[in-house]
Amino acid sequence: MICNNCLKKFTSKYYFNKHNEKCNIKYEINKDIINNNDKLINYNIKENIINFNTEHINYDFIHKLVTINEIDAFQYFIKKLFDNNNNKIIRKYNLKDKYTQIYIGYDIWINILNKYIYNILISILSDTMIIYINNYSNNYNIKQIQNLLDFLDILKNNGKSNHFLFLYKNIYKDIKLFLKHLFHSFI
Repeated sequence: MICNNCLKKFTSKYYFNKHNEKCNIKYEINKDIINNNDKLINYNIKENIINFNTEHINYDFIHKLVTINEIDAFQYFIKKLFDNNNNKIIRKYNLKDKYTQIYIGYDIWINILNKYIYNILISILSDTMIIYINNYSNNYNIKQIQNLLDFLDILKNNGKSNHFLFLYKNIYKDIKLFLKHLFHSFI
């Protein structure tokens, strides 16, 4: 038996029914939130683009990003980015599931393989952070932010440097796991 809402598989009718009661409630709540939110951004499948809304992130936030290490800065930026409900277009019902749902517009959510979508998401999030830094780092010396920009460039390339060395293999895996947990919390 397979749940129609989250596509989770069950071998027992008892566990399926128990799950179905909770899952229907979650689905109805999320559907109401989505239908009431006409400013929700979407994922452009053809071009692999998400134009996240960064209007809620102010100029003062750049100082925090520059003063902490690169990994913490990236995770902190992501949390701040998803504080805006319009950016919550990705959700994960089950952490063990090999699919993640993403909003493509017109109240349509599609399932995409984790193996495929998380590399794209990390690249898009890195690009978004680079754009934010370039827009708000006028008062900072380039040396202060260069390590962060280099780190983001490597993340954009799936954790590989220009020489195709896996510099951040474990960190890249940790970031994927961080994102999965974050998207699961949106449910």
